[in-house]
Amino acid sequence: MRKIFIVSFFLLFTISTQAQDYYVLHVKGVVLDKESGKSISIGDRITGNSEVIFKSTDAKVVVLNKEKGRAILQPKVNTEAESEIAQFVKNMFVPMKKSIRMSTRGEGVIESFSDFKPYFGESTFVVIGDEILIPINKEKLSLDHNQFLVYRYEKDGTRVNKKLHPHHHGLLSIHKDKLYNHKNGVFNHEEPHTVDLYFFDKKKNTSKKLTSFNPVFVSDKQLLSELQYLKTFLVETNEEKPFTKELLTDEYYDYIVGTYGKINQSYFEKWLEKETELLELL
Repeated sequence: MRKIFIVSFFLLFTISTQAQDYYVLHVKGVVLDKESGKSISIGDRITGNSEVIFKSTDAKVVVLNKEKGRAILQPKVNTEAESEIAQFVKNMFVPMKKSIRMSTRGEGVIESFSDFKPYFGESTFVVIGDEILIPINKEKLSLDHNQFLVYRYEKDGTRVNKKLHPHHHGLLSIHKDKLYNHKNGVFNHEEPHTVDLYFFDKKKNTSKKLTSFNPVFVSDKQLLSELQYLKTFLVETNEEKPFTKELLTDEYYDYIVGTYGKINQSYFEKWLEKETELLELL
């Protein structure tokens, strides 16, 4: 399936890549092409004169353009009461800010309580797929049934506390299905919310807040499709210099941060190492 997918995009770009064309890389919410009435999806081509309909004020489209690069299309609204907005692409084009890949979000292994804040950050924390396994140094950071971490958030006025225990291999699991199942039902993790991470000492009856962050769980299949499409576009439209694995890694990191939010750099690089096709040079 993946080889067929790659070939199909090669055909798309070798036909024609015009300066006024915008290629859709990511869609959040429901966005329609006004002329055809069809939903806009990854791989679609639109122009500056295309008129699109956003079915909600938080919907957005990420597009690629040969000359202007990557940009976000979002509706310009004067009131939250508007439920459907139709606007021209050329009037919404907002270039995405560049995110530089740097060692500023933790080194990848939690060795002390002070490491949690730099690892998770204090804004968004992107998780690729349903689960992230975070390495914990068991010799330096002892966690058991009496000393443990709690993943806390509120939903519909209900405070939810979920215990986090490292696996026997020293890996701390953040799994959306386990953390968002509750006796009152399954909470929607896709809605924006803040998580407070606490350390509890049961014997001493004490607690300590380690950090707060906004988790964003991204479908791994969707992200792979978007990055493969981005890779093909970059390689096919780049006329100045060949792409290296390092440059591709920078572009992927920049795209994830700009589209979904901040991601731990060490975690991202380890995930990318397993997706070998993304780093294969065309």
